[in-house]
Amino acid sequence: METPISSRAMQSLSIFLLLFLELLTIGIQLMFSGESKLTQYWTGITLIYDMEQ
Repeated sequence: METPISSRAMQSLSIFLLLFLELLTIGIQLMFSGESKLTQYWTGITLIYDMEQ
């Protein structure tokens, strides 16, 4: 009973929630570890984002 528009909105919403959880986990891990891992996480996020496009 759902239209393609609503399913697409749900898909983008789930992607946004996944990215938010990812950033939250990264923020927590960065508080415990140094900022040396920040570039690794950032390249990982940009790779995931490029795959979504």
